[in-house]
Amino acid sequence: MAFAFIFILLAGCASIPKGYMPPEISARPAPGNSALKALFPSPEGANIHESGVYLLNDPKEAFLSRLALFDLAENSIDVQSYMWKNDRSGRVLAEHLLQAADRGVRVRILLDDIHTAKSDFPFAAFGAHPNMQIRLYNPFRSRELPRIFRHLEFVTDLSRLNQRMHNKVIIADNTSVIIGGRNISDAYFGVNDTFNFKDLDVLATGPVVKDVSDAFDLYWNSRRSVQTSLFRKYRVSERRTRKLHMKNHQYVNGLKDIPYEFKTFNRRGLLATLASAMTWAQADLIYDKPLNNNGEIMNVAVNLREMNESAEEELIISSPYMVPDTSMISRIRALTDKGVDVRILTNSLGTTDVTIAYAGYAKHRKSFLLAGAELFEFKYKKVRGPWQDKSFHSKAAIVDRELVYIGSYNFDQRSMYINTDIGLIIRSPMFANKVASVLDTDMAPVNSWKLAFRDTCIDKQDDKCAITWRNTVNGVETIHYTEPDIGILKRLKYIFLKVLRIDKHL
Repeated sequence: MAFAFIFILLAGCASIPKGYMPPEISARPAPGNSALKALFPSPEGANIHESGVYLLNDPKEAFLSRLALFDLAENSIDVQSYMWKNDRSGRVLAEHLLQAADRGVRVRILLDDIHTAKSDFPFAAFGAHPNMQIRLYNPFRSRELPRIFRHLEFVTDLSRLNQRMHNKVIIADNTSVIIGGRNISDAYFGVNDTFNFKDLDVLATGPVVKDVSDAFDLYWNSRRSVQTSLFRKYRVSERRTRKLHMKNHQYVNGLKDIPYEFKTFNRRGLLATLASAMTWAQADLIYDKPLNNNGEIMNVAVNLREMNESAEEELIISSPYMVPDTSMISRIRALTDKGVDVRILTNSLGTTDVTIAYAGYAKHRKSFLLAGAELFEFKYKKVRGPWQDKSFHSKAAIVDRELVYIGSYNFDQRSMYINTDIGLIIRSPMFANKVASVLDTDMAPVNSWKLAFRDTCIDKQDDKCAITWRNTVNGVETIHYTEPDIGILKRLKYIFLKVLRIDKHL
């Protein structure tokens, strides 16, 4: 009777009509002449099929380049994100989108609904702007009820709500894009006071922009993408809209504790500098289609599997969460058997922000080592404050210093079979070496632990053959025999979660 009551309540409050399809709207073509087009010219003699790519490794560049694109766009801005938090950077970027809309720029924002419960402001008001449209991907029907009903609905509608849109894309004037692993939140731009992610994006221009734009349209016009005007909480009065706009404007205008000078920096100068440092190369977009959660392996996973299997000398994989299926381990063994050097970098228990994901990965650590891979875990640093990396969030793969993938895909079973993802495969030794240099630094002893079997192990297949965490800094070797740099509460949580057998959902 209780479940029947919940179903009736959910059905009664659902704002999404049966058989709903959103109004179909397509991307605007790139303007013939615009500030952004002038800033991203193709170099003389460049192949017409090549795109310009720039690695956004520095969080300040990642934040300010987004602001610059928003402020210089003249025609359209499309944003797709898994998460947009209502913190300092989230509100600053939202404010600059509003300013773009005030200039007459058409703004489309597509957000996954899984994280919106605590961050609806300022979007409740922004969606009322005539030049702004906001849609929620795969929304909860109970989203206007108390949060407890989200949990109940998740249980009763697991097959639908378990599949989330993990894509992160920004498209400005259909001329330039940012694509990669960063969500919109302080922690992804290095400005959180206590916890920040180390992450990667790519700023790109050229023919790949059209491919990204077409993929955005596919999601935007999917029946899973619901316009916010269907929900009561987004239908605010004109007076309320003006009040919320002014509140956000005053908040952003009064910000003094964000460590970047974002109000007066030279937008054109920054983008011109990044454009001049671009690598021009073949860049191919790979992405999963919306609604594709039928239990089969997703398209991005298939493409990455094929790319990684082509390695002849070296494969480097970085992922914040590393929960393999059995085929991934066997494929690594096949690569190492033919002499390929395989290195894998992920979070340690001390740095992960998702303990249950680490617990799922921990069951496979020995399998990675037995398959011949070198395994590194990002090291916890006992520091506080902005610019300090606490957790690893970079998602990349490099094959033979020639092919490189950067995007939103985690090397876990959720990305393989459930969530949608997106990214670029770039064919360029120059660009691959730039990314490899970043990851080499991340795997250096000062930044990561290297996992290895105990020296006393005779039979490494033996269950009693334990793992150690090692590094040597300034000639001093440190060895840990259990997961380092964690407190008792996190260790107890980890021990409890490790017994769960839910790898396919991690």
